[in-house]
Amino acid sequence: RPTWNYSKVEPVSGNYYPINSRIWIKDSNRQLTVLTDRSEGGASIQDGSIEIMLHRRTLYDDALGVSEPLNETAF
Repeated sequence: RPTWNYSKVEPVSGNYYPINSRIWIKDSNRQLTVLTDRSEGGASIQDGSIEIMLHRRTLYDDALGVSEPLNETAF
């Protein structure tokens, strides 16, 4: 998009943003909307695609606030 500066330093993780209720993608004919029941991470790394981070997984505490390793496997 011409109004969006794509970050090439962190091409994936630096372009995820919080989804609090919904994320959508739209072209001239159609729109796809995904509604979420909890906060998740979302991105559109390539034109025409949406990525949603459903399960977070870290093998060790990354010292960014959770204070424990994450292995979300539910659902």
